[in-house]
Amino acid sequence: MPFYDISERSSLYRAMQQQAFYFISRKYVHDVQQLSLPNAYFLHSVKYFFGLLRKLARVSRIG
Repeated sequence: MPFYDISERSSLYRAMQQQAFYFISRKYVHDVQQLSLPNAYFLHSVKYFFGLLRKLARVSRIG
């Protein structure tokens, strides 16, 4: 039995998964921000989408 339980049910696994998702989403938004101004609407929709996903993840974790 390993000291760290990295099964899908463990809180450590969920925390790592969320950190990875958060990092990737931030990197993606940053990359989009480097693009030209006409992509501002697209950027806003991407931010909204990731915000919605984070809210869903938070709700499902509580439930």
